[in-house]
Amino acid sequence: MIKYFLISFFSLFFILKTGFSQLYNYKHYTVADGFPQSNADDIFQDKDGYIWFATQNGAARFDGFNYFIVDKYKGLRSNNVVDINQDSKGNFWFSTKGGLTKYTGDSCINFTVEDGLSSNIVRNTFELPDGRILINTNFGTDIYENNKIRSLQLKDIPELFIKRKNGEIWCVSKTNVYKFADDTLQNVNYNKLEGNLYCITEDLDSALWISSDNGIFKIKNNEFIHLTDKNGLSDNKIKNLLIDSENNLWYASEQTGCGKYFNGKFCFNCLKSVSICQRFL
Repeated sequence: MIKYFLISFFSLFFILKTGFSQLYNYKHYTVADGFPQSNADDIFQDKDGYIWFATQNGAARFDGFNYFIVDKYKGLRSNNVVDINQDSKGNFWFSTKGGLTKYTGDSCINFTVEDGLSSNIVRNTFELPDGRILINTNFGTDIYENNKIRSLQLKDIPELFIKRKNGEIWCVSKTNVYKFADDTLQNVNYNKLEGNLYCITEDLDSALWISSDNGIFKIKNNEFIHLTDKNGLSDNKIKNLLIDSENNLWYASEQTGCGKYFNGKFCFNCLKSVSICQRFL
């Protein structure tokens, strides 16, 4: 996922304000407006509708007018936040380059390698249907259960987990796609995939979309469609994907910005220099 999610903040806020409509209105927010740092690595909307940004100077919650910052002064393990998630109980999970923080809204509970993490460089988290939290780090995947962290001895290092519409948990690693069940990875034989894989998402028709450094793959009913720059894609190295509410695919590249795939065609640079992920809706 990996977001990992390098975001140039200057064109972000309109995404949620316009709902991906065809009319784009830009509003720029900088440190002069109270934003804690000029770059952000993740954007997340919580259950109450607030927008959170992961920055290198803490996690910032925006209510449309003001910023509330969770940083080391409030107990955050590291100010270098790379991913934000919220579990079903309302707790926030801040993945940082110095460990993992569980934020209850009142206090921070921190976890490091001394508490069982496989690495202090935490990339992202994912809540399982049973309430346990998967933790992806640079060295592997851990799990938070019964208020403790233990390492899962998986055969590969997942980049990103998703829950499919049929309830199954799937993930993508750099080289493979897996189903996750019984705390193990089960191979999915997608031999037609090429290159390093980065992101996986599912559209409204249950088709899978996978990004790589060799374009984008669409998979439905074991039928593969491989989309590259020869099909109009702006760049073959695509890091992040998002399916919007109208079932359009949005893609992000660190080199050529952002684009949209709809009606079988690519719209290049619909947004510039914005990385987005499937969690943004």
